[in-house]
Amino acid sequence: MVNEKAVSHPFGEVSFTSLEMNELQVVAKTIIEANLEQYNQFLQDDNGKVNPNKWKAVKSKNAMRVYLERQRKRRSPSAPTNPDEDSTSDLLRLMCTGSIPGALDDVMYGIVSPTLKGTRTKSSYVDGLNGTAVLSTVREPTVEEPYQSVVVKWMELDVRLRSMGLVKNRDYVYVESTGGMDLPSGGRLGYHVMHSIDFPQACVLPGRVRAKLSVCSFFQQESEESVSVYVMGIMDPMSRTVRRFVVPKFINTLMSAVKYAHCGEMKKLVLALGKRYAELKNKYGPPNADHECITEQKAYFRDTRSRAGSTYGQFLPLVRKGCDGSKHCRGGQPGMLE
Repeated sequence: MVNEKAVSHPFGEVSFTSLEMNELQVVAKTIIEANLEQYNQFLQDDNGKVNPNKWKAVKSKNAMRVYLERQRKRRSPSAPTNPDEDSTSDLLRLMCTGSIPGALDDVMYGIVSPTLKGTRTKSSYVDGLNGTAVLSTVREPTVEEPYQSVVVKWMELDVRLRSMGLVKNRDYVYVESTGGMDLPSGGRLGYHVMHSIDFPQACVLPGRVRAKLSVCSFFQQESEESVSVYVMGIMDPMSRTVRRFVVPKFINTLMSAVKYAHCGEMKKLVLALGKRYAELKNKYGPPNADHECITEQKAYFRDTRSRAGSTYGQFLPLVRKGCDGSKHCRGGQPGMLE
């Protein structure tokens, strides 16, 4: 099923020169290295413990917890009049830690989405979005590095409905980088970066506020059945009123990490079924395009299913209940016995 949240393109044609694409990869690498240092400090110096004096827990789900950096209280000289213009100068910092069920391989396969089709699949597992799009693919995955990709994307955070129109939707244009690296201690560390960028073709869209973000996530297999998660996110300054609606939606997107492994499993299943279908189609021929019920093939249906597995049954001609074989029956859905 096509996910309507993933659109083909919100702008005109977007293209980058080789130099610009190299710069985008450098930006992503810089973000990864800077956050990797913080991640190692969190594990080694802080022993993986969140400082409650610095971070306030704001939401939890299963074994995942999201924290908001505590801010110093300030006296406001007057009440805000325009929630989209009354912004503070402080960046908003969030942290998400915990673990999710599954394997690192499935998590990364669920995250990587360098194409529109992949983005459609992934966005169906991410909460809080109103739209997403792939603007340009800078680096595609390879057989040797299946999770290594750099893509320029656009997404829209849906806050207008919840705020009753008081706050406009936020949209983001960003470079997304995914991949993995070997750890000195052994094992693999997966990463996922989303970092806002600007370029002329990405004009401001009507009815939306172009916002900024920088998010870096690390994933590591901690047991046979779970993956540890560490996410550090930064959002641009905003008023207290806007925060009430934007931050919860943004937090929901971070918490969607609990679904990545399942997303990866489903993507692998679809891929496996597609390959199996191609093999069976090549061996037995294409399905009956007219969905004809041919009684003479009943025995063939049963024999084939016992040999090749029940999967192939849905690709064979229709057999209607009650058909006496004297005429062909049309209609119904392919692969189903009516």
